[in-house]
Amino acid sequence: MRSALPVLALLGVIAVVVAWALLANDRDALPPSAGGDGQARTGEASTEVPTERSNAAPPRPRPNPTTEPSHPANAAPPTPRQDAAPANVVLRVREAVEHRAVASFSWRYANNGTVAKGEAAEGEAMLRLPAGTRGQLLVEAGGMTPSVIEIGVPPAGAPAATIDVIMNPAAVATGITLLVHDLSLTPIASVRVDAFVLSPEARGTETWALGTPLWARRRSAADGRYELPELAPGEYGIRVVAVATDGSLLPMLPFKRRFELTGSNGFLEDVPLEPGCVPTFELVDGNGAVLDPAQVGVVRLGIRLVGGPPVARRWVVQGAGTAAASGVDVLPGIGTVSLAEALPAGSYEFEAAIGGHAPVRRVLALQPGATTNERVVVP
Repeated sequence: MRSALPVLALLGVIAVVVAWALLANDRDALPPSAGGDGQARTGEASTEVPTERSNAAPPRPRPNPTTEPSHPANAAPPTPRQDAAPANVVLRVREAVEHRAVASFSWRYANNGTVAKGEAAEGEAMLRLPAGTRGQLLVEAGGMTPSVIEIGVPPAGAPAATIDVIMNPAAVATGITLLVHDLSLTPIASVRVDAFVLSPEARGTETWALGTPLWARRRSAADGRYELPELAPGEYGIRVVAVATDGSLLPMLPFKRRFELTGSNGFLEDVPLEPGCVPTFELVDGNGAVLDPAQVGVVRLGIRLVGGPPVARRWVVQGAGTAAASGVDVLPGIGTVSLAEALPAGSYEFEAAIGGHAPVRRVLALQPGATTNERVVVP
């Protein structure tokens, strides 16, 4: 019986990993930058919100295969579907031990705020990625340590590139587990977790939180215990924010910390979230119409403590019926705009300006635990 214990422990860890892989989807990342696993744990649920990038747009309806779409005789031909383009990357995924094809896996390619992703089986996937780009390719499979590699996509017209990925079994008792609660020790029942791969130049600051996360996932757990998906060895920045059931930001300060994973170590982290404030803004022109950056040009945004230095921040907007978007120090789209993370309470100066015009400024007294909305006219 004693020899069976390691096997049972390994099966338990694999079940947790498979649950994250199946239930936790990176479609709850922050929206795109604008211009500039087996059985789930009891009490946990997984929900989805718009992605940080293009995945926030609703899927296009598929035409009825038995019906020929009609077009006027003088109409322009329809835009070719993206998935009709030839594959430019062949992804082959094998197990490290016996070099067998991995039965099922998921992949995600991120490049400068753009994301493509999918699932595949039998160890192979034909990818259609933005031609001539470089980015990070994340490959995940149940019971395996994820693989993160940087790849170059061939330019348009060039032969497809073949990428071979070898995956190792996930080690026991590795990864990151978060125990999230407020200052009264009440568990936080819903969070969004963002994972960032840290570059050497970002390791001494928190500027990594302004970048594009490797993934961002929203989870619910009544006991506040969150076991993150397995991460490949490396250094990561982890950000945790409290969210409501609809995914909106709650007025609690974020938890941000760097973790170095070796493939054989693990972390059990206590995460107390302090009260914060969430200011939101409705920006309109002199006629009361909501500002549209596509029409008026770049709208610069900033918020800082009164008398304090400027601070770069990521802003998020979700307009009615439009795709979510985000950008650093700019209005990323049409609709009410808010920050990607809550602020500490205090007196702040908010400013907004169109192009080279003088900014409109407003002083705000933000209270802990409050969500506020301000209507600001920007001429």
